[in-house]
Amino acid sequence: MFVNQRAMFEFALSENSLVEVSDRGDALYLRWAHDVLDHWLVCVEESGGLAFANETFLTKVDSGSFGYLGAKDRLLLKDAISFGCEAFLTMENRLPKNATHIERELGIKVVTPAQYWELLRPWAKLYA
Repeated sequence: MFVNQRAMFEFALSENSLVEVSDRGDALYLRWAHDVLDHWLVCVEESGGLAFANETFLTKVDSGSFGYLGAKDRLLLKDAISFGCEAFLTMENRLPKNATHIERELGIKVVTPAQYWELLRPWAKLYA
């Protein structure tokens, strides 16, 4: 998280994100998610509120071209659009397999933790 802070990336969490984390049944992971949520809420407060949702993109998520998405993934992508996110970090397989389509249609880059680390790696040297 220290490297992430230096790189100027913000983690955004939604109620739907917390439901996903809670469903995993991992207390440490849930505690981490609540810590990240606390930080995110401070960022939202300091910026004066959330970004406005792109209604066109929100509607697209429900279109047939995203039929490969499950209901939970649709909700999470809609949250990301509503928050004005540029990237969507996920540990699952379906979204990364469709990353090119999602980025082309919604403007959101889908990344795995390994891909995210590659983005952060240049800043990690600042902590060495």
